[in-house]
Amino acid sequence: MSGLRGLALLSTLAKVVHGARHSQGRQAATEPVSLSQATGGVCSAAVEDSTALPDAAARRLRGLTDCSCSGDFSLLGDDEACGDGSQTEFRSTELTAKGCQCVANKGCPTVETVPDFNLTDFISARWFVQQQMVTRFLPTENNFCVTAGYEIKDTPSFPWRYTITVMNSARVGSVDGEKTGGDLCAYKPGEDPARLGVAPCFVPPVASGPYWVLAYSETEGYALISGGQPTIATPTGCRMEAQTNDSGLWIFTREALPRAGLVETVRDLAVSQGFDLSVLNDVTHEGCSGPGYDVSA
Repeated sequence: MSGLRGLALLSTLAKVVHGARHSQGRQAATEPVSLSQATGGVCSAAVEDSTALPDAAARRLRGLTDCSCSGDFSLLGDDEACGDGSQTEFRSTELTAKGCQCVANKGCPTVETVPDFNLTDFISARWFVQQQMVTRFLPTENNFCVTAGYEIKDTPSFPWRYTITVMNSARVGSVDGEKTGGDLCAYKPGEDPARLGVAPCFVPPVASGPYWVLAYSETEGYALISGGQPTIATPTGCRMEAQTNDSGLWIFTREALPRAGLVETVRDLAVSQGFDLSVLNDVTHEGCSGPGYDVSA
């Protein structure tokens, strides 16, 4: 009997061991994926190499951005949903199958102004704006017949002692639209004559915005103007925010309708300084009339 009891005991132990192994295998097979793994997978499925933001699942339920490009990378793609190159965070539900990518940002090198700049020559004639960036006071609907002129004041203005009058003009909506613009004031805040400060004439100089001449050729008839140092790195270059001060990028020519290739020449100069040219919009001059356009003017 003792032998039979021993065999029975061995059989029972074998069943227990087998049951335990089967239970462990079933538990491993049904182990749930962690929340962070799930949310990260959703992000990378929408945009490769993106990662989940903290509390991504909760953010997604609230309709907030739940994913982000990592490090010095930003979204870029042909689809409008991919943004303008400055966006890093996104909603995974909006970018699935849109072809967006996380692309490395280019740096923001320190821009350089024109050496040995001659302000007198620069302001000697009217400038025609061929391309410009949107700023708070320069919407795209004003991109018609845009000109800029400058005059040295006989005496510095009171009380802020501005030394230059800036005369801007544009049309709203079309070449026959309402005229907009007006006079601003400028001064030279430092030793560099290619770096001016510009503001409404009633505003003190401390509140003026930078206005830097980065490229200029009187012979070729062009100028590249920046509203200061760009600081927003994107995959296509460096840009500024569309605000009042520390904002703006302009391509000037002496002729309303410049020779072929001249604007592209200035655009190349802007690229060499690290600018993102996607912010530039064309200005229409064909069909404009008035000072600077009429031969008799």
